[in-house]
Amino acid sequence: SWPGATAGVETSFKTPSKAAGQPLTDKTLMTGFGAVVGTPEYMAPEQADLNQLDVDTRADVYALGVILYELLTGSTPLTRQRAGTAAVLEVLRLVREEEAPTPSGRLSTADALPSLAASRGTEPRRLAALLRGELDWVVMKALEKDRDRRYETASGLARDVERYLADEPVEAGRPTAGHRLRKLARRHRRPLLVAAAVGLLLAGATAVSTWQAMRATAAERTAVAEATNAVAEADAKQAALRQVQREQGKTAAALVAARDELASRRAVQEFYQQTVFAAARPKGQRGGLGKDVTLRGAIDAAVPAIAGAFQDRPLVEAAVRAALAETYFHLGDTARQIEQSELAQRLLVATLGRCHRDTLLATRRLAIAYRANKQTADALRLNEEAARDSLAALGPDDPDTLLADKNLAVAYWSVGGGGRTADAVRVNEGLLPRVRVAFGTDHDETLGLLANLAVMYRGADRAGEAHRLSEEVLAARRRRLGPTHPDILTSLSNLAASHQHDGRLDEAIAVNREALRLRRTVFDPDHPDMLASIFNLGVALKQAGQTAEAIGLQQECLRLCEAKYGPNHSETLGTVRELAAAHLVAGRPADARPLYTRFVAGQRRRYAADPVKLAAELARVGASHLKHGQAADAEPLLREAVAVCDVHEQDAGTTFHTRALQGVALVARREYAAAERLLTSGYDGLLARTDRLTEADRAGLPQAADALIRLYSALGKSDEAAR
Repeated sequence: SWPGATAGVETSFKTPSKAAGQPLTDKTLMTGFGAVVGTPEYMAPEQADLNQLDVDTRADVYALGVILYELLTGSTPLTRQRAGTAAVLEVLRLVREEEAPTPSGRLSTADALPSLAASRGTEPRRLAALLRGELDWVVMKALEKDRDRRYETASGLARDVERYLADEPVEAGRPTAGHRLRKLARRHRRPLLVAAAVGLLLAGATAVSTWQAMRATAAERTAVAEATNAVAEADAKQAALRQVQREQGKTAAALVAARDELASRRAVQEFYQQTVFAAARPKGQRGGLGKDVTLRGAIDAAVPAIAGAFQDRPLVEAAVRAALAETYFHLGDTARQIEQSELAQRLLVATLGRCHRDTLLATRRLAIAYRANKQTADALRLNEEAARDSLAALGPDDPDTLLADKNLAVAYWSVGGGGRTADAVRVNEGLLPRVRVAFGTDHDETLGLLANLAVMYRGADRAGEAHRLSEEVLAARRRRLGPTHPDILTSLSNLAASHQHDGRLDEAIAVNREALRLRRTVFDPDHPDMLASIFNLGVALKQAGQTAEAIGLQQECLRLCEAKYGPNHSETLGTVRELAAAHLVAGRPADARPLYTRFVAGQRRRYAADPVKLAAELARVGASHLKHGQAADAEPLLREAVAVCDVHEQDAGTTFHTRALQGVALVARREYAAAERLLTSGYDGLLARTDRLTEADRAGLPQAADALIRLYSALGKSDEAAR
């Protein structure tokens, strides 16, 4: 499909998901140790502490619960009026300690209930009844003061809301009596503490009286027991002291780590404020690029400042550069992606070593960047390194090892355009059951692996399995993802390629049209995925004989490639070749000829030091000329390709195929003597290697046989033609 690229194989860019150690909303940003910043009405209880060292994603679940509460009742649990009139410390206490009434309870006492009910098209009493029960339970589970009782993630809350809407039982059950008792205790903490203290005093007094009464009658036994207990008590005190010392050490280490984490976050925040966000200032002010600056422009301008901003924080610098690399990946700028990925990986190797989990992730990301830029040999080398180091450091079933193996299979496939297909299929088939166990049947990584396997099966002449897997992956992704999710668009392109490979051109065109239509709504016109969709639809239309539209699409693709990559980039030249082929199919050789001349000149520059690859490109162009009756244009290119193959690849299937192609061209020009020598050599060589030929070279056999029949018939050698 897309020139210079393999089909839509997918690499694993991110490490397996794990809970972030920081809030995901912008309502709990910290500007310094001991300072609280946020909107109290939406703030989780753990965020209301002056020391927010242990805040995680469950704070965002609480904020979503507040928003749901507000949508249902018209107000937040802690009303804005109370939050606005109370002192700051009192507001924080209310956030930490005061239990919110249920949504139905709030509505039953709300003055605004009639207007709320009217806006929802129902009666006030009916509205409160609708909330009572399962909706109350869902909201109050999200608003639990004890975060361990909340939903673990926002998706958990979303699933329960979906269950309610589908009339299915929700996970959030009715609060138990024990849970209500604990909440009662938390609301009336002070009176209960006083009562508990009085009870303890009474129990202590009783114990003392009893002990004094027993002392007179048990003096002898007490003396023996005291001697024994003294030894045990001394041992216990020593053990307790050691435990306290260990806990103090852990606490000190945790405080140091928290301090470093806060310092790192402040450093990143300050960097973005002073560089990326400052770009919107007027020109002339520090960092200002003017009001019309784009986000891309601001990011590009900030890159040179990174090294100085994090000079003594290599891990923070590596994280910032990795984030920038991923941004450039999605922007389609592979050169910048490689630059930032290389710097990030180098910092992590120097700081953490080659086998640390973070370093292994950076190595995989760098390999992805190389592959996106067609540096397939570099990508394969790094993927092999990452797979080997992950296995040694993490073990065979660690998620990072599985992702490293998945990317290694893609690297095998990418070398030479599917050059190590058997290795790629072998790795993926061995990996599939382990990935299903580690991630689950419908996980993104599992579906990505199946999508890759479909592409590789197609290259291994297992078209039926490839098509079945392509449809299976697309259906699974459509169940889980939105219609314009990039993974669905990749699946559409792969399904179209499967249809095209099997000759179902109408289906291929329809699916390619859908993929292009959706990508136009998501990507910029020159994004690599957009260019691939335009190109692939053009190829399918050309094969179906709809050349006018095919030529228009390839001309659009060429304009965009020239503007994005320049006139001599491999993507640009690949589009030039396909546009020339479309002109030939349309019967316009005069329009095709200068385009092929441009393509060949570009390939000569690109493969000046690699004559074998240049010969393959010359043979491809020659074959295209031959297919459309342009033998005069084909023969010089094929002659040059044969000369290179005779020197460098004497016994390869490609060599015999190229000889046969030159023989076909000479037959068309009626140069029978030279044609017979080349055709018989090419035909016999291909025939002797049928079990080792690529699909393209195997297709040369009937072509050579047909040319030999015409040659022998022209020479009057009817017996040879019949044979």
